[in-house]
Amino acid sequence: MQGETRRPGHASAIQWAGFACLVVGALLRVFDFDAHPLWIDEYGTAWVVDAPDLGGVWQRAVAIQGQSPLYYLVVRGFVASMGDSSLVLRLPSLLAGIALLAAGYWAAQRIFGDARVALAALVALSLDERLIFYTQNARPYALALLCAVLSFGLYARMLGDPRSRTQAAWIVASVATYYFHYLFGIALFGQFLHWTLQLRKRPVERRAEAGAFALLAALMVPGSLQLAALHARRHVLDWVPVSQESWAAAGELALSLVDSRLLVVVAVGLLAAVLVERPRSLRISRSGLALCALWLGIPLLGVTLASSALGVNLLHARYVAVAIPAMPLLYGAMLSLPASPRLSGGLLALFVAASLPLGVLPMLEGRGIFDDWYRAQQWEQAAQAVVENARAGELVLYGTRFVESDAVSLGEAPAHVADFVSWPLRAHLSASPPFQLHALPFRYTPETLQSLLIEIRAAQERIWIVGLPDAIAPLLPVAERRLGLVVRGHQQYGNVHLLGLEPGAP
Repeated sequence: MQGETRRPGHASAIQWAGFACLVVGALLRVFDFDAHPLWIDEYGTAWVVDAPDLGGVWQRAVAIQGQSPLYYLVVRGFVASMGDSSLVLRLPSLLAGIALLAAGYWAAQRIFGDARVALAALVALSLDERLIFYTQNARPYALALLCAVLSFGLYARMLGDPRSRTQAAWIVASVATYYFHYLFGIALFGQFLHWTLQLRKRPVERRAEAGAFALLAALMVPGSLQLAALHARRHVLDWVPVSQESWAAAGELALSLVDSRLLVVVAVGLLAAVLVERPRSLRISRSGLALCALWLGIPLLGVTLASSALGVNLLHARYVAVAIPAMPLLYGAMLSLPASPRLSGGLLALFVAASLPLGVLPMLEGRGIFDDWYRAQQWEQAAQAVVENARAGELVLYGTRFVESDAVSLGEAPAHVADFVSWPLRAHLSASPPFQLHALPFRYTPETLQSLLIEIRAAQERIWIVGLPDAIAPLLPVAERRLGLVVRGHQQYGNVHLLGLEPGAP
């Protein structure tokens, strides 16, 4: 996996092209990245870092979040020095997402030993809308992805560089990957499997590398304590709706990572180039191809097996996001197969031409360049409307769609959980709002519905409902049929709705 020798002029041209790609990728990530308000999961980050001290940040992260406190401590450092605006909350992810481009270029060179592959991989990384999405989120994914890319690049370097400092750097990057997002640590098993396949070819260095893997495993043990606590509350983690069998759902998840439409375009172009050039041998590093294939496949296999074994549905795109960079690196390898610069350049142009309409341009929605429906959640404006319309003592039902909402709605959750669930609304209210706040459930069951109806019956004649559509819609027909309450007013703030309900005819 070592780099190949190239002419100085050729190497310089590749470096300048790589710099241009880096600039374009950075601009895509910076453009309008703070144009949209915080969405629900980002409010979770804001709640954790709003703790009064670092100890509180640690406790909130462990008690509620599915990741270790590492990410939240990083964000708290930014907030402590620059304020708690949405821009500052997202800044660590933005910086990590841009740094990932440079790290990906470097890692591709280490893995494939070819500057052309690295350049093509950088193009694919720059235009990957999923990586841009995570870069613009105040969540741990971008930092974990950066560390994962560094880990795979350092692993490839370690195979040819037995020095202890290389192994130390690899351990640091790998440990950081795991502690920024526990599920991302699954990808590290791909490195171990790849290493075991290399043992017969490289028996001399295996003792030192085996020691590095053992040390890495030992450093990951403390995280198992929080993972055990997460397993104990796994009944609230199974929130992703799945109608198919787990293996069928895993297949759909794999297709979402690969983007079959773009893969077909690249495959057709590559086939045409191969027919024209008729190469005699595969010039791309087979070891590098195997490593990237494991990087892509092991996380998918891991979450599928974990879902079946634990009874928790982990088949969601965010849980296998660590595999995303592997596909751009594989695209880089495919686009660089033709030896002719003209053919490889044509393939790269075809890739860019297909990526824009299939990936980048469809994301041009709303006010921001990568503005999904759930990112248009204007909780601050909705909270202000509640303050302006609700009178003292009136009941305000809020639906934030956190999975812990069921326990809060039933009155069974501790104070810190109720504080977390209500944060998207309460972050914009006074410490003691004059009206009553009550959570809508995450799942409408006979138990949660009955508890909610009891609360509504005890309220004054008019009640208010503020929240996301999925939290509100199931209640409206029941409130009309069983309590005679109908909607008298409806205001919408992005994807957050505010409704006033009163007795009477519709």
